Amino acid sequence: MRNTRYTVKTRRATFLLNRLMRAGISAEEIERLEDRLVFSVRRADAAAVESLLSEQDLSYDRSGWLGAKRTLLALLGRPFLIISILFSAVGVLFLQSFVYGYSIRGNEYVNTETVAAVLRANHADGFAYKKALDLQEIKREIAAIEGVSFASVKVVGNRLEVTVKEELPRETPDEPLYAPVLSECDAIVTKVVAESGTPRVEVGDRVSKGAILIEPIYLFAEGQTEAPARGEVWGRVTYKKELYLPTLWVEKVRTGEFFLARTVTFFGRGIGKEAAPPFADYEWEERVIYRGIGVSVTERAYYRLAEQTLCRDLAQEGESLLRGALADLLLSVSFCATEKSGVSLTQKKVDNIIVLVLYYTVERRIDLP
Repeated sequence: MRNTRYTVKTRRATFLLNRLMRAGISAEEIERLEDRLVFSVRRADAAAVESLLSEQDLSYDRSGWLGAKRTLLALLGRPFLIISILFSAVGVLFLQSFVYGYSIRGNEYVNTETVAAVLRANHADGFAYKKALDLQEIKREIAAIEGVSFASVKVVGNRLEVTVKEELPRETPDEPLYAPVLSECDAIVTKVVAESGTPRVEVGDRVSKGAILIEPIYLFAEGQTEAPARGEVWGRVTYKKELYLPTLWVEKVRTGEFFLARTVTFFGRGIGKEAAPPFADYEWEERVIYRGIGVSVTERAYYRLAEQTLCRDLAQEGESLLRGALADLLLSVSFCATEKSGVSLTQKKVDNIIVLVLYYTVERRIDLP
């Protein structure tokens, strides 16, 4: 299977590869070029990769195709495919003279069904010959709908695109609403860029989640007035992941004692009395021994359970648990963040529980979107 190659602009290559791995995407032919990461994935994974990159607002270039010469040779080896392509081309040319779909946009208050009714009345809602459509008449009828001030009707490809411009609402708010810029998380402010409004924090301030960063006001010697609050605020954010590991715990386990009981049914009716398990605390498993015409024999095994104190072997489990916790911690960090310190680990013991805490500090935007 041919691969698709991506060139992604990012300085967090390790986190991007980790995100791909967690999504089940295998990256190959990986290269690190300053602020770019180059890698290849299977063509089947291309859609998932592009969706992940779009979610993180990462710019990328995509390459990888068969090539004109190879494609031509492949087509010449399949005459029936060439014939199908020719018929398809003729069909496409024929269909280019028709409209078989429409879209309506721009309307927020005007009912879409009202506009669609005009299209149906002019036979423009289905398979229609382009030259038979009177676009000007359709435009006039849509513009005559209550609440519509202007309408644009045009054919784009095989679809009819209708754009509606509505009249201004009868009631408009007398005063604009201003909202402050708030902090998305706890952080230490490192940069404040206020485009409008008045900053309420400075570099070095420690802020909590929900704190006001930029207030929607302008200050004057005579007083103040309202103004939109816009800008960017950056800060040092520490991510934390806690891991609780009980060293001792009680769990019910099988003791080795068990009891077998068989049940015979004839056409769905049980024969004989079902044996009761001899244990007060148990778990059971069932298997079919025989199944014939109307007859079924099953055997149920009852295993006695008892409470047992178990100990955790941190030497064997600790490394695996830490790797999983570290992966979860890094996945919670935004791609726009810049690393400021490596991952640190603290450990303490409370009663029979070991508490491991992972810390990771980055610099990122802290203003709410």
